[in-house]
Amino acid sequence: MEELKVIYQRRKSGKRASISLSRIGEVIVKFPPRVPLFLAKLFFQKYKPSIERMRVYQKKKGEELIRDYGLDSRLLRTHSGEELKLYKEQALVFVLKKIPQIAEDLSVQFQKVRIKNTKTRWGSCSSKGNLNFHYKILFLPEAISRYLIVHELCHLKEMNHSRAFWTLVETVCPEYEKLRKDLRSLSP
Repeated sequence: MEELKVIYQRRKSGKRASISLSRIGEVIVKFPPRVPLFLAKLFFQKYKPSIERMRVYQKKKGEELIRDYGLDSRLLRTHSGEELKLYKEQALVFVLKKIPQIAEDLSVQFQKVRIKNTKTRWGSCSSKGNLNFHYKILFLPEAISRYLIVHELCHLKEMNHSRAFWTLVETVCPEYEKLRKDLRSLSP
């Protein structure tokens, strides 16, 4: 496995340091404003073996998903410029074809649909009924993209992740637990 790329980010406030592993393999070390950089580096060194184990697990999980679903390789790449613009347009058409039937099944009304290029979220729903999806929904396997749309539309009835919300998701997408787990293993 290649060398770890470590990004150190000083927080604007807070008292704790944290380490996260992005789905593209970068390690992000966030640390409080008054902590010197050398202590943040020591903090990372302490947890480096755990991060390495997480990377191995993440790579294995990604390979399993590629094998199980035959994932589109464009899902795993970063896009920019004209390519990104084209994929956003295609994703909007893709989502707008799928939403109406699912919304009808759930008896919900949505307002605007936007396609974005966020760092960490596959989708979101505002209290005004606006839906946002990551453009890479276009490259997700059919079952996972459908689950993602169902998830966000269910938020139009339940703006939380309560038991009532998951029961509603299950009425339209009975296999949601596996699909949710698989989606969480993938990075937008």
